[in-house]
Amino acid sequence: MKFEVRKINWILEEIVFLLVLAIPVSVECFTEGLHMKVSNILIGRSSGNNIEILLSALFIGQTATSLISYPIAEGIALYVNILCSQAYGAKQYKLVGFYFHRALLMATLVCFPVFTILISVRPIVYLIFQDWELAEYSGSYTDILCFGYPAYLYYKIGIRFLQALNIVWAPVLYLLIGITLNGIIQYILIFQYNTNIQGAAAGYVISNYLVAVLVFSHIQLSHVHKTISHEWGTELISDWYHTSKYAISTIIQTLVSSAPLAILPILAIGVFANDKRQLAIYSILYSIGWVFCLGAMGFSSAMTVRVGNLLGADNPRRAKKITILGIVVGQLLLTLINLVLLSISEPLSHLFTTDTDFAKELKWNIMWLSFFLNCMSNYIIQGVMNACCKQRIHTALKFIFQIFLGTIATFLLVNFVEWKAQSIFVQYTINTAFVMVIDLFILFCSDWRKIASVVKTNTETNTSTEKEPQRIFQNLTLIKLILSSKAFILSRYLICLAVSITGFTTILVLR
Repeated sequence: MKFEVRKINWILEEIVFLLVLAIPVSVECFTEGLHMKVSNILIGRSSGNNIEILLSALFIGQTATSLISYPIAEGIALYVNILCSQAYGAKQYKLVGFYFHRALLMATLVCFPVFTILISVRPIVYLIFQDWELAEYSGSYTDILCFGYPAYLYYKIGIRFLQALNIVWAPVLYLLIGITLNGIIQYILIFQYNTNIQGAAAGYVISNYLVAVLVFSHIQLSHVHKTISHEWGTELISDWYHTSKYAISTIIQTLVSSAPLAILPILAIGVFANDKRQLAIYSILYSIGWVFCLGAMGFSSAMTVRVGNLLGADNPRRAKKITILGIVVGQLLLTLINLVLLSISEPLSHLFTTDTDFAKELKWNIMWLSFFLNCMSNYIIQGVMNACCKQRIHTALKFIFQIFLGTIATFLLVNFVEWKAQSIFVQYTINTAFVMVIDLFILFCSDWRKIASVVKTNTETNTSTEKEPQRIFQNLTLIKLILSSKAFILSRYLICLAVSITGFTTILVLR
């Protein structure tokens, strides 16, 4: 009897602990999704008769950004989340700072190829759709958004870093401040100055810089900086394989997760079926789904942190129990959210547009969207797979079911079904269910002690931070002096930002 009481108390304590960690992270991710999608509401309400072309252009611009910039940002941020949480659980505080600063350096380097692709959106859209107005709107949106990409990258890394240290409410506050400013600026630019898509992009860029400043001010001015302080040395540019493999695998994982709901509908509905009204409807459904998906990914990040902490502390048995508990609690929360979404489908449809006929059609599609959200527990399982260093297996499964089979199903359904937007979510839900079942089978058939030993090798003190730099860097005295100088250490965030913006400006001028 006493044993059962202790077991029930332990379950209740863990549920409370998990919710205390997961709710603010989910709210933060939900707010982050809303941060970008505010423009869909304002553009939809201001467009009038031009709603189809503007919403389609906005969706294409956001999709281009999501497919190129979001996977890279989320991949590097997840790298910080996974390795920093494992190192923090093992009390290797020097490694926590090392992983964080290496992520900043990686973010600075990846800005340049992203800029090059994003400023080429206009000709690519025109080549695919043969519609110059659509291409012009989409291209102008991504051109302006490029200026805010460095800030977006850095604040994503900073937020995931704070979450890995179990600091969860501060990022929520900073994003709420950012989204408020974003809404005010976009409202003024769109409704008062008639700037449409350009105003939406400008408001988002300005708010990104505000959030980045707030997050890094918190890191620099709080006790966190003193605890994990790590000087920049040549070890940051040596022995990249050990840590960059996590970033690359999570980038690919995020790209595979985003593509089926982003690029496939554009090609299937916008090009193959040439139905701009259905594409405009799908753009709103995607915006709503994206916000709720990010909320589920917040719970996923919380699971990554919690399971990563336990595996880093060499407690695989408890990590396995937390995995089961987290999946059950997460699914119950998702079911509750689905019921809420069904109940507010009518007012939600009128929020995005003033067109009554368009709103009725949208309401019917939102009801179908709620079925799709039932499979969002896949993101919770994904968080556990990441913490267990099994993200490559998860990515391979998603590629097979969601990219390969999903592409075939999407084009077949769009060709034969009248409700094109609904059909995409239905096939995605079915394919994701298969991925979830296989993931669960792999997790619960794995040896968790072996998983803990793999995690332990990532947090040992004899890692790359304590090794001698590679031979190629041993004689570069000037680089050593610059990277370890106090002036560089104090201004490293500003230097990263300046390098990124200068690179983008150069590419824009040369174009």
